[in-house]
Amino acid sequence: MIKRSLLVLLAAGLATPAAAQPLPVDDSLGAFVGIDSRLLWRAVTLADGLGLQSGASVCLSSLARGLQLELRGSTALESRDRFRYGDQYAASMHYQIPLQRPPASTSLVVLFTEYLTPHSAISRDHSEELGLSLLHTFRIPAAGVRTIRTALDAAKDIGYRHTTWLHGSAAASFGTTIIKVDTTAQTETRHTIMAILIAGLSASDLGGGPSGLPSADFGFHAADLELDLEHSLGNPERPFATTSTLRFGLISRSSRVGPDIGWVGLRESILFF
Repeated sequence: MIKRSLLVLLAAGLATPAAAQPLPVDDSLGAFVGIDSRLLWRAVTLADGLGLQSGASVCLSSLARGLQLELRGSTALESRDRFRYGDQYAASMHYQIPLQRPPASTSLVVLFTEYLTPHSAISRDHSEELGLSLLHTFRIPAAGVRTIRTALDAAKDIGYRHTTWLHGSAAASFGTTIIKVDTTAQTETRHTIMAILIAGLSASDLGGGPSGLPSADFGFHAADLELDLEHSLGNPERPFATTSTLRFGLISRSSRVGPDIGWVGLRESILFF
């Protein structure tokens, strides 16, 4: 009788519906480095020349499930010296609240970000920001669309700038995966080739220039369009994958932010599962 009861309990546990299981959160570790033809932040020009973009994301699930630390750096590479503004660095804490599981996943992300702008032309070189993001991802396999990702982002500077920024975007990815098997070594390599089209529209009271000082009115900020050509290389036996991305962007900006511009970039990323 006891053995039968244990078997019944075990079967009930295995038959627990997926809805009763915890919703998945982003618990990966990743890093990237890239070169852009213009150093930009939210369509604002930090430096009108080549810029180095870098970043890393670390899961802090040992502290709280869904918590991540993200570090980002934007460093001007030309038309500057070490005492001019243009560089910007940020440390951000992300807390993800999953609302819906894949394949149609939805998440709410709360962010706190500390910005550091060394050698700034303004009185202070740092500021703090609170942010909120609503992310929704789904697929349309019949149309050949691997992923459609929509995002609504809001940010409020709670430091000395007191600026507000709203941004809505949608990204659609198209591509294929090619699997190559080495029968001698019994290994499998996966090449994923993707084209990702991203469109966004934003409003703010951010002004132009590296300082990001607010303007008098809140209104249209920028409309941006980006095409990413991406190649990912992975192996099921390895806990990481590498990605190379060639990026092309066009930005139509408010006159207070600056003239319309185009830019190109190249990014190398590594993702640990």
